[in-house]
Amino acid sequence: AQAVTILVGRARGAGDGAAMRSAVRGGLLLVGASAALFFAVVIPLHAGLARTLYWVFFLRGLCEGAYLVLDSALKGVGDTRFTMVAEIAAELLVWAPAGFLVLGVSSSVVLLYLTMPLWLAVGAVAFAVRWRGERWRTSAIV
Repeated sequence: AQAVTILVGRARGAGDGAAMRSAVRGGLLLVGASAALFFAVVIPLHAGLARTLYWVFFLRGLCEGAYLVLDSALKGVGDTRFTMVAEIAAELLVWAPAGFLVLGVSSSVVLLYLTMPLWLAVGAVAFAVRWRGERWRTSAIV
């Protein structure tokens, strides 16, 4: 995530849109590669509840990776206000209600852990929409 922020910020300063997109694509590819390695190596070693939880961790890792790469790309171009508001909104409007709903309905640790990839996926989608819309181009770089 730190590398994406630096590479995107540097490319924005140079006015190189292709390099900005390349940094984001590279970050997402690294996320996919690490998730594939986790899938191939860790999940087959376990059974039962542990295996189920590792599937949830796999999903969380994918969502968190996308979340961090896209969040960092927006921070790299100076769109920090949007990232802050989107992060808080995703936590308060998605993660907290989902967690309380699961705790109120079920005591399942798997369902409780699934609230995290849900929150991260919603945040990643918000960041992806913002990144693709390029509204951040109007933000001032300090």
